[in-house]
Formats: sequence, C-alpha cells, structure tokens
Amino acid sequence: MKTFTPFKLGKTLLKNRVVRSSTAESMALPDGRITSHLITLYSALSEGGAGLIVTGGAYVHISGRSYPGVIGADQDAQIPGLSQLAAACSLCGAVPLLQIYHCGRQKFDGTPALGPSSVRDPILPAPRELAIDEIELLISAFGDAARRAQLAGFSGIQISACNGHLIHQFLSPLTNRRRDKYGNSTENRARFLIEVCRAVRRRVRPDFLVVVKLAMSDLESGGLTEEDGLRVSACLVKEGVDAIEVTAGTYKTGFCTSLGDIPVEDIMQTDAMKAASPIRKIVTRHYLNTLRKQLRFEEAYFRHFSQLLKQHVSIPVIVVGGIRTVATMEELILGGYADLVAMSRPLIRQPAIVGKMMGNPQIKPSCTSCNKCVVRVASGRPLTCYSRLT
Repeated sequence: MKTFTPFKLGKTLLKNRVVRSSTAESMALPDGRITSHLITLYSALSEGGAGLIVTGGAYVHISGRSYPGVIGADQDAQIPGLSQLAAACSLCGAVPLLQIYHCGRQKFDGTPALGPSSVRDPILPAPRELAIDEIELLISAFGDAARRAQLAGFSGIQISACNGHLIHQFLSPLTNRRRDKYGNSTENRARFLIEVCRAVRRRVRPDFLVVVKLAMSDLESGGLTEEDGLRVSACLVKEGVDAIEVTAGTYKTGFCTSLGDIPVEDIMQTDAMKAASPIRKIVTRHYLNTLRKQLRFEEAYFRHFSQLLKQHVSIPVIVVGGIRTVATMEELILGGYADLVAMSRPLIRQPAIVGKMMGNPQIKPSCTSCNKCVVRVASGRPLTCYSRLT
C-alpha cells in the first residue's frame, strides 16, 4: 500500500502519507496555554498511526483569537506548554506541525474584529480595516509564533490561509476591497500571505517545515477562484514552502468545507443564534434545512482542486475533504491527485483508525459526517465525537 509507505517532506521523513488535518479543539486555557486534555487528545492521535499531525490553529496575536479555548502562540510564556504538546504529537513517531492563524473578522469572543476591509460577516459585526502598520505587526507576529513553535520542538508550522481566516480574507476579493499594495490584483491580495511566509522563514532554521493550508476557491460568485488559487500557489513555491494542503470554501458557503449532514438544531442553539432576532432565526432555519437537502457527501470532495494544483506545482500536495477508505487514499496517491492524504473528522471519533487501516485495508471509519463536532467546537465546546455521546 503506497499510502502507508514513508515519504520525504522537505528534509523530514514521514513514516507514512497519512496526515491528521487541523481542527479546533476548544481545550486550551483562556490565555491560550496548553491543558492536560490537549495532551491526552494528541497522545491518542500519535498512537493512532498518522505520519503527520497538524494541531488546531494557534493564534499569533490576541486580536486573532476566535474564542476562548483556542491554543495561543503569541507569548514566550506559552512555549513550555507548546513543548508538551509537540512531545505528545510525536510520542509514537508522528511529525508534529503547529497550525498558526489569525481569525480576522471571524471573531466570536465579543472583542473587536479586524480585517483587510470593513466587510461585514453574515452573522457578526463588520471588522475594522487594518492600517498598514497593523498589517506589518501581524506579519511579524506570524514569524514570532513560528519561532516559538520551533523552540517548543515542533518540526514545522502550517499557515492557515483558508476557512475564512484573516489570510483567506486578504486573498478573497469578497472580503478584501483595499486599493493599496495589499488589495485589488491577485498578486496584491496574496502579498500578506507571502510576507507572512518570509517572516516565518527569517525566524526559523532552514530545515523547519513550512506548510500552507490554502483555499483554492471561495466556492462563491465573485470570490476567490481556482485560477487565483493557482497563481497564489506559484508564489508559494517561489517562497520555498514545503507543501500545500488543499481546501476550499468558508463556513459562509454552508458546510462545503465539511460536507455531510447539517445539524440544524445544534446550530440554532449556538450563542449567536440565541441572540438573533425571531425573523433571523426563521430565515436561518429555513436556509439550513434547504441546504441540508441540497448538499450530498462524497468521498474526497476536494480531489478536483488537488489534481489541478498537482499539475501546476513541483512541491508536495496534501488533499483533505471526506477521505474515508484506504481504496480512495490509494486512488488519490497513485492517480496523481495528491502526494499525501488528510483526515480530521474520522480521527475525532476513532483516533486509532489509521493503525487499524494499516492492519486491515478494508476497515472503514465509523464517522457519519454528522458535523455535530464542527458546530459544537465552534461554539466553544471541547472536541469530541458528539454523535457517539447521544
């Protein structure tokens, strides 16, 4: 099985081609420090057999914390805890990457939000547009977070340029209306990401892995297109990025990043919806139920984007998105869709599933893609399989 053979990523040897893709955990302390719950979670994932483990996003600046419970990488005082996290990830030979991010306008902790432009989120207030000196400060913050990750013992970092986070907001013409050097053209909209990559490289050793999780499309009219994604990817290759993980869409586009069921009642119980007006609740429920009928889960639903990218770049490509079986993993790797395959939701329900698949390639994860974990973690609940608990 090609899936379970070693793979050289940069100068680092992975024991196999399976990646645990990042997902939020909501398990950190309010100041972003690591807890025993996080150590337990990542120890189990390491024992589970994946060759590369990417943590949930760690904010690089307090203004970029989505909500309490998110890991922090904005202070040196967090390094000891991050060191424990890196050790837990690598317990059984997995290579650990710390994902670093800034949430931008997607801020749910009640504090003011920032963005490339003052474009309102569908359910949140409009962010304040960042000034040039603030952009420069945040670029430096990404570099400092990468330095902390290196000091903590991580093998590398993954930069989040997806899921509607700040870098994605700069990339997308829907959220970036600037007319200075950070806006308008694709190259200008990519400038923030490129300068983040350079800041990271300046602060870490040459063999430290730098991976980017990139939205190849907004999946929305007038938004980031796959042509934009290819142009941004070409820039990343020039900057010496070690790999690109392919994704698409934002939470605004209706669970396109996490195809499966839509837990309508769970969404209606979130703080944001409880605070919504009666009219908005009715409209939201109708929209979600309509979307629920339209969206259908399919395995490896981002394979088109990864195949397209694989044809245009010389660096490894990681594909994520509803991968569930060894047969599909083999098809993706041998068919030239990607070099590595990533899973997240199945590993929430069964952290040891990769090891079981190695022993028996016919085994399938029991994850039903119900997405209760997605909604509840985004509401500040700790990461676990909520379907298993009901």
